[in-house]
Amino acid sequence: MQSCITSEAAAWVRVRPNPYIIASNLEWVYTKNTPASLIKRTIVPHLICDIATFPFFIARGGGGDFLRAKWDALKGIRIALQKREKIQKGKEVRDLYTFNLLEKEWLLPRLTRRLAKKCS
Repeated sequence: MQSCITSEAAAWVRVRPNPYIIASNLEWVYTKNTPASLIKRTIVPHLICDIATFPFFIARGGGGDFLRAKWDALKGIRIALQKREKIQKGKEVRDLYTFNLLEKEWLLPRLTRRLAKKCS
C-alpha cells in the first residue's frame, strides 16, 4: 500500500496555496475564456462550484480571502469583458469542440474521484 503523502504533497502543504489567488483566477479564466454559448450551458454548475467551495476555504481559514476575491472579480468585470472580447475574436476552435473537452461530472462524484486519484 502506497502512502498518499509524497514529497510534492509535503511541499504543497508547506507552501500553502493563496485562497485569494485561487478564487480570483477561477473567475478571470472563466469570464475571459469561456465562449458565450458555453457560459449559457455552464454558468449554473460554475456558481454551484463557487458556493460549494466556500466552506472548504472557511475550514482552512481563507473564507475572507475567498469573498474578497469574488468581490474584486465583480468589481473588475468590465475590464475582464474587454479582454474577453479580444480573446473570443481570436479563438480558433468551435464551441462544441471545447464543450466536449469539459468534464461533465457533478460536484460530489468529481470530488470523490479526485481524492481517490491523489491516494492512488
